Amino acid sequence: MPRLPIFLGVFTIALAVPLIEPPNRISQKMSEPEARKVWKSLGPGDAVCIDIDQTLRKDNVFQELGRMLGMFEAIEKITNLAMSGSFSHADSMRMRLNMMNISRAQYEQFLKIQMNSTKEHLAPGGVDLIAALKKKGIDVYLVGGGFRENANNLADYLGISRDHTFSHDLVFDANGNYKDLDVSGVSDGQGHHGKSNLLRVLKAERNIKKLVMLGDATIDMVACPPADLCIGYGKFYMEPLVKAMADWYLIDMEELIRAL
Repeated sequence: MPRLPIFLGVFTIALAVPLIEPPNRISQKMSEPEARKVWKSLGPGDAVCIDIDQTLRKDNVFQELGRMLGMFEAIEKITNLAMSGSFSHADSMRMRLNMMNISRAQYEQFLKIQMNSTKEHLAPGGVDLIAALKKKGIDVYLVGGGFRENANNLADYLGISRDHTFSHDLVFDANGNYKDLDVSGVSDGQGHHGKSNLLRVLKAERNIKKLVMLGDATIDMVACPPADLCIGYGKFYMEPLVKAMADWYLIDMEELIRAL
């Protein structure tokens, strides 16, 4: 596979591209009126999976970690490439973490900053959307590409059960140095990473009738199927490919509340 050199300040990284093939998704997507019908029909037994970074939260956890370490711009460039589907999400996460080489002590410092600023980082309308979904008896899941502690903190704040929350785990060695990223939290439990694999298992094991994925990245859009509807969200980061792949694309969560 040809490799594309990516220049990130002092870093040069060779990436295999592309790993996501959007044409099939684009040709198979439904029209917005059809998407709105599916959305309005949701009720008990159905579920909505919501991405966390730059969807339910305004920020991106990797970029904020990079900001704390003085590496924001380099991390942002890799994040944006991953959002467009230029390379796999798992590879992009490990790439950013290898660049930052974070210690356990730095990570714990970062978590304190994040946990003390949950409310101010929430997307406008996010709390109201979750309340509206729950009122109709629709299950809400948080499916994030960041870190489990962050996801759990957000779930606790929003009143969402932790068994409805999925994300990744940082692994440190005995000396507190970064070792690896455990991506099994967003997988099918059989070694196949990705939201589409996780959603397939959730839908089957939890007897979900209709399943919706709401997010801002290509990894969210390729979750259809198994999701019955994929909604793209672009208030904080607008990726043209996501807009092309989404059944319904919007920048205001209030639109979802009004359409329920």
